[in-house]
Amino acid sequence: MLILLVTLCLFGCQSREERKISELIKDDMFKTLYDFESYEPIETSKADSAFTTIYKDSSITAKAIMILLAREEISKWLEDSQEHVKELEIWGDSYTAMARYKVDNAKEKLADIIRKSEIAQSTINMLKETIKNECENFESNFIGWSVKHKYRCKTKGGAYDIGETYYVFDPQLDKVLYTETDEVREGYEKTKSVIDEALK
Repeated sequence: MLILLVTLCLFGCQSREERKISELIKDDMFKTLYDFESYEPIETSKADSAFTTIYKDSSITAKAIMILLAREEISKWLEDSQEHVKELEIWGDSYTAMARYKVDNAKEKLADIIRKSEIAQSTINMLKETIKNECENFESNFIGWSVKHKYRCKTKGGAYDIGETYYVFDPQLDKVLYTETDEVREGYEKTKSVIDEALK
């Protein structure tokens, strides 16, 4: 009888947790889906322990995003530099007043790009060093429970599509701490790559 009671209790607790997770997911889907009426749950993984991680720490990821933005700027400047290099090639052998103006202007623009790129690269190096230090002092803590939820619903075009969302809930399963969709996961992979690079 004792074994039976314990087993029933365990199954009862498990089903309550699953119901709470299902309700939280349904509530979130109601807020986020374009056509909630077409929402059909397919599969939800078993709840697993969720811990804080360097890859989702707000301070560390903010610096990783700054690095990505700085690199985008450097790439734009390098693209712009090609135009100024062409100006030098076109006007470099001419000695007219127009040619001298074009050459001097191109040299000035290129010097400015080099200066800005060096400052940006210096900032990137500093941010990478800060990320490394923060990661070395980082302590992982239990924050709740995580599941992967697969579902089917209609898009704006009216066609059914299958989506998957990663959920993290608080320890008491009272609220959603955060979610990750495919779009968010793409950004997460980019910042993760920068953090890994800083740790090497």
